Amino acid sequence: MTVAKVGNIITFNDGMRGRVVAVLQNTVVADLTIMPEFDSLKREFEREVLRHEEYSIVE
Repeated sequence: MTVAKVGNIITFNDGMRGRVVAVLQNTVVADLTIMPEFDSLKREFEREVLRHEEYSIVE
């Protein structure tokens, strides 16, 4: 398992993408507003907390 670093782009949940803004021991915090379609998704929060096993690094 490769752990993301701050600034990496990750993908999770069937194509959702985010930029890592914080790396913790067991999780990362991803900013979802980098997705062009973010506003149309009607998500309650702009950030998502994910376990390291729940994402893949894209960039």
